[in-house]
Amino acid sequence: MSDQTDSFLKSHFPDLVLTPPLFYGWPFGLRFEVADWSLGEESVVLEKAGDRALKIV
Repeated sequence: MSDQTDSFLKSHFPDLVLTPPLFYGWPFGLRFEVADWSLGEESVVLEKAGDRALKIV
């Protein structure tokens, strides 16, 4: 982490402790493929990915 980023975090979030995500600490994980790049245009792919992510949640 850069000194500038570290300084910013310490001044704005003094008690913040950064750790790896919980996902990587467990032996099992569930992932979902939300982007279908075969749809072509990036804007379409991102719109559909957003729709799929909301349905999963």
